[in-house]
Amino acid sequence: RRPTLEASTLPGICYAAEAWYRAEVERIFLKEWLLVGRAEQIPNPGDYMTEEIVGETVLLVRGRDARIRAFSPSCRHRGTKIVSGHGNCRAFVCPYHRWTYALDGELVGTPDMDPPKNFDRAKYGLLPIRLETWDGFLFINFDERARSLQDHLGDLPHLLARYRPAELVHTRQKTYRVDCN
Repeated sequence: RRPTLEASTLPGICYAAEAWYRAEVERIFLKEWLLVGRAEQIPNPGDYMTEEIVGETVLLVRGRDARIRAFSPSCRHRGTKIVSGHGNCRAFVCPYHRWTYALDGELVGTPDMDPPKNFDRAKYGLLPIRLETWDGFLFINFDERARSLQDHLGDLPHLLARYRPAELVHTRQKTYRVDCN
């Protein structure tokens, strides 16, 4: 919290200690807005991509209505991961019992199961993850009670306006695996 010219880096243990990492996940990564990509990475209805974030898989998909949504890609029946990577599809089908989900996350089919009496498909859609956008950037937040993305960004959009962030284009992605938090 020192002025910038008096600031220093954190002690080295903060970058490699498991306890420190767990605290960061709990207090920061599961509570704050996280950048996960750009809208043009999934330009067409049915386009999807998944990202691993602090041990959680996030599914981003563009619906038939052109709206981008974020979900947990786990089947609501037995928890099987229904998709990984990126691609295009008309629906998501669980490989275990073939529960089928529309691009908007709605459960639309349970073909290998006779639903019990009073089974309400509307209650078993994919679990949504909060998603908001700013100038083509896609942000998620695991905390439903978190402030809005706009409040989180504060004056950053104004400070970056001269760079025209809405005109930026995703051209490539490079992933680095490092042995640290």
